[in-house]
Amino acid sequence: MENENEYKEFKRIDTDKIEDYNFAGVWAMFGYRKNNSDNSAVCLNVGKTKCIKEELQADITRIKGIKKNKPKEYRNQFGKKIFEYTEYPQRIDFIYDDINKKYENFFWILVSQENDYWIEKYFAYSFKAIYWVNIVLLRQKILSGWICLMKQLILRF
Repeated sequence: MENENEYKEFKRIDTDKIEDYNFAGVWAMFGYRKNNSDNSAVCLNVGKTKCIKEELQADITRIKGIKKNKPKEYRNQFGKKIFEYTEYPQRIDFIYDDINKKYENFFWILVSQENDYWIEKYFAYSFKAIYWVNIVLLRQKILSGWICLMKQLILRF
């Protein structure tokens, strides 16, 4: 980001007092590119959530290292172990791993205390958030792909 004053009007989230952010809203993550003489922060991601505290705690954990494959147990509603399976890293884990490899000195800002997609989208576009994904478009692509697959399956019969 060329001018840090563009985001300075927003409140910086104190991650040492993350418990204070137990509410819905829109947040943005910034960082500095490693080994770069340009000392300006860039917007890495933007998110809207029902609970900023929980989402940022998860994201901070992801930055510390990619999740490893781990054995899990599926238990039914009565607590009975039914089977075991392996939990694998998800797309978001790889995103934050890449962020950690390329950026440092992360900080978050509170964009809004409204859990509003349009605020998230506007901020992400305005600040050109590098890793932000328009989840509405992603869901539409997944849904349209699923519909095409279903049509193909139906036409076979």
